[in-house]
Amino acid sequence: MSNVGARKPEEIALDMTQRILQIKWQDGHISQYGFDALRRACPCAECRPWTHGGGAVGVMPDKVRLATGDIVSPQDVSFVGSYALNIHFADGHTTGIYTWPYLRDICPCPDHTAQRAAAQSASDLRQG
Repeated sequence: MSNVGARKPEEIALDMTQRILQIKWQDGHISQYGFDALRRACPCAECRPWTHGGGAVGVMPDKVRLATGDIVSPQDVSFVGSYALNIHFADGHTTGIYTWPYLRDICPCPDHTAQRAAAQSASDLRQG
């Protein structure tokens, strides 16, 4: 994994035409997140209750109703201190706080996707 400094953004841009949030990290890596993927990956307690001490209630990420157009477009993006972004989506969802480490961990680039798959495979082998 990269060092802590590399996990901070240098530049952040919303591209409404391509429907992506782009982050250039301090280590030069560039992450591009589609709006639909960001909405599905919302880390809030409503969307991911099992990670916040709740049961399997709430909005499961794979069941979030996504549609074309304005449903998942960010209406506002703001900083949360110096450690995260808060994205207000057009569907009214505003409670997700996307920390820098979380955004880097869910980076959809081929390298990070392969790293996650390898880690999952190793975990499956240990459990199986």
